[in-house]
Amino acid sequence: MALKPTYEDLAQENLRLKQTVGEFQADRKKYRAIYDHRFNCIYIHDLDGKFLDANDAALNLLGYERKEIARLDFASIIAEDHLPKAVAFLAEIRQNSYEQRVIEYKVKRKDGSCVWVNAGGSLLYEKGKPRGFLGMARDITARKQAEADLQKARDELESRVRDRTAELTAANRSLKEQIEERKQIEAALEESENNCRQLVQNANSIILKLDAQGNIQFINAFALEFFGYREPEIVGRNVIGTIVPPTESSGRDLAEMIADMGLSVRTIEFHRTKIRRKFGLKDGKDNLQAHLIARD
Repeated sequence: MALKPTYEDLAQENLRLKQTVGEFQADRKKYRAIYDHRFNCIYIHDLDGKFLDANDAALNLLGYERKEIARLDFASIIAEDHLPKAVAFLAEIRQNSYEQRVIEYKVKRKDGSCVWVNAGGSLLYEKGKPRGFLGMARDITARKQAEADLQKARDELESRVRDRTAELTAANRSLKEQIEERKQIEAALEESENNCRQLVQNANSIILKLDAQGNIQFINAFALEFFGYREPEIVGRNVIGTIVPPTESSGRDLAEMIADMGLSVRTIEFHRTKIRRKFGLKDGKDNLQAHLIARD
């Protein structure tokens, strides 16, 4: 026969129940604070994906009011191209009771725009049987946009580097072609100069090069042999008094003739212009020689 509880027993049991209720209420406040966290989106849906509850952060992110939760389901808020990945993630949670990793996917807002979230979750049990999913997500749209902007900047930089590299490669190729062409031209000129030099040196004629004062700058081999000089003896000396006498047999001053031969084109044109002005020939079409003949 069981003994009836005493007053002291009833008092202790009442105290224990009050402590239990107090602890439950404290835990309830703690979990409510977590559930209502304004940064983390927390939601609950059944095994078919029908939403049962969501905190304000989730509702604000998706743009829905609390009264609209009942008509939402998991598949309806996932972007179409990310739905297979999200469904596979739920299957992993259902198989393992929870998922240690998080995944990233896009969800659709009420206005049709999309936002990026990273999400994790676990199974909810009732009397030992799975009844739904508890999910937690965080908005990572800003981070994804920053990553996209960074990738775009990298792609643009790589594109500019490729373009610049191509330009430099083309410029380098063109420069090499120009250098090769210049080498060929220089080689051709050197060959031409050698041919001319050989032609001049081997010519059976007297060939001289004089400066404006009549000093010998070049004399070919035939001329050296003809006049009986060696090159160091004659080059640099004036042609008058060496290989040409000061006057010819007719008495003409050969030094004056050499000086006239050394007149520059500008000097000759200057004197021609003065003579034309003297005779009133202002039109360039008038022939000076014809005018002088007509005067005679």
